[in-house]
Amino acid sequence: MNMGAFAIVAALQRRPGVSSQIASFAGLGRRDPWLGALMALFLLSLTGIPPLAGFWAKAYVILAAIQAGGWLTALAVLAMINAAAAAFYYLRVVVYMYMREPAEETAPSSPGVLFRVGLAVTGVATLVFGLFPAIATAATNAANALH
Repeated sequence: MNMGAFAIVAALQRRPGVSSQIASFAGLGRRDPWLGALMALFLLSLTGIPPLAGFWAKAYVILAAIQAGGWLTALAVLAMINAAAAAFYYLRVVVYMYMREPAEETAPSSPGVLFRVGLAVTGVATLVFGLFPAIATAATNAANALH
């Protein structure tokens, strides 16, 4: 999720006249639907929207903290408050991508084939690990067996 989101931000930064302001995302969903959809996917996953990978990541960490008890319960509550605050910022970018007009007309970005393949792989992984979280558990168990 993070790798995909930062890759898209880096691709947008390469265009002439684009700054690191949130306004640079305005109209991305219409200007480059593929990048817009993937960025929305990554941001929704980072927000923790089910059934994406970020939901399970947050759920497992928070549930483990609650099960451990003690002061970790307070940490779990703090993590949930932080997730709610982060959702405001992540969803704000999605609103800019689909519900705001760009300040100036910019040409669609034209990232290379390897970039698009890398984004496709991270997008598919975000969906697969979200829809089938047992895959991540099986991979973790297999990695632990190697020790």
